[in-house]
Amino acid sequence: MFITSPENITKAHVAKVKAAAPGSRLVLYWDFGEMPVTASPEVCPFCTGHVMGDKWGRNCTTTYPCGAGSFTKALNKSVPHELLIRRRTAANPTWTMVEGYPGLPAYCWNRQLAPLLAKFLGDWALDHGLEGVYLDGYVEADRIGKFSAPSCPPGSVVVSAAAVGLGCDCCSDRDRGCEQAGHYTVLRQKDTLDSVPNLGITGGKCGYGHKPCNISALKAECDATNGCAGFNSNGWLKQGPLNSSSLHRTPSAVADNSSFFLRSSTTLTCEYDYDGDGEADTPTEHAGMYWAWRSAFVAALRQRLGEKALIFANSAGAVSDPSLSGVTIEMESCTGGGAGVQHCADALEGQRAATLAAGREALSVLWMTHSESMSAAQQVRRIGRSPASLVTGLART
Repeated sequence: MFITSPENITKAHVAKVKAAAPGSRLVLYWDFGEMPVTASPEVCPFCTGHVMGDKWGRNCTTTYPCGAGSFTKALNKSVPHELLIRRRTAANPTWTMVEGYPGLPAYCWNRQLAPLLAKFLGDWALDHGLEGVYLDGYVEADRIGKFSAPSCPPGSVVVSAAAVGLGCDCCSDRDRGCEQAGHYTVLRQKDTLDSVPNLGITGGKCGYGHKPCNISALKAECDATNGCAGFNSNGWLKQGPLNSSSLHRTPSAVADNSSFFLRSSTTLTCEYDYDGDGEADTPTEHAGMYWAWRSAFVAALRQRLGEKALIFANSAGAVSDPSLSGVTIEMESCTGGGAGVQHCADALEGQRAATLAAGREALSVLWMTHSESMSAAQQVRRIGRSPASLVTGLART
C-alpha cells in the first residue's frame, strides 16, 4: 500500500506506480484536523497553500513543491473558508482562521463540512484512480479536549473565561507566555519593545540598564493614575484604553527582554466559531460537533468510495469506527510499559472487531517511527507482543 499526497497526482502517476509494484494499492492522504488553504492575510495570516504545511526544516526544493497545486485549488473552490475554525479577540474582532499545524488552518467536523468533504475527497480519489483515503489524526475520545481547553504555560492561569479554544493562550497571542500576577496579567516580551503609548510618568529610571523596578510600587502607581492600562518592567506606565497597536509588538534594535503588566480590567477575551455560523461556540459545543460529525464523515466517505475501498485512520489510539478498514498506530503511542502495549492492543482489537462486524476484511498497520520516544529495538519487541491477528503490516518512517 502506498499513501500519496493528493497534490498534482494524476491517473498516469497511479498507473506508473502499479506497473512498477504489481498488486499495490494507492490511497490519498488527508489530514483529519487541518487543510491547505489560500486566503487573504486578513482572514489567514499564515496560509500559504502548501499541502503538507510549513514545518521548520522542510523546504520547497527537497521536500515537496510549494504553493497551491491542482488539489488545493479545487479544495479551496469547494470548501467555504468560514466553515474552518475561526477566532476573534478584542484586539482583532474579525473572524480569523486558526493555525492548527504550521502553515495549515484547523477545522472541526460539523454538519456542513462533513458531507461536503466526503463528496469532494471521495470524488477526487475515484477520479484520479486512487483506491481509498488515509485519514491522519483521527483522534480518540479523550484527545478532543486538548483542542478546547485553555492552552496556557505551566503555572499560569486563564485571563478570561472566554479565552478558550484551539491555539488560544491566556493572552490570545501564541507568541506570549502569560501568568496571573495579582490583578495584573504579565505578558512576556522577548527582544522587542512594546508599542503602547507611554504616560510619561516614572519611566526609564529602572529596569533595562538600571536597577530592577519595584513592581509592587508600579502597580500602586498605575492603580492611582487616571488612564493607566498597565506598565512595563522598565517602569513606563502605559495609556489606555488598549487598541490593536497596544497588543502587537514591533521589532526594535534594542533587546530589552521586558514584560508588560496588563491591568485585569482591560484583559482580552477570545472567542471561537467552529461551524461557520458567525457565532461564538463553547468547548462543549466544539466537542459535540466533532463527535457527532467525524464518524458521519467517514460513513459518507465509505458510501462514496464503495465497500472495497481502503480507508485507514492514523488514530494514536482507539476509535473503533465500523466504516474504517483499520487503524494505523505510531509506536510512540504504545509507550508506558505494559499499559502502553495494552492500550495499543485494545485499539487494534476494537477496530478489528468493528470492521469485521461490518463485513469487511480488517487491515491495520503499526508505524515504526519516532525512535526518540521509543528505541527501534523496543518498538520491535513490543510489536512482537501484539497478537499476530491484529496487525496486517508494518511501516517504517
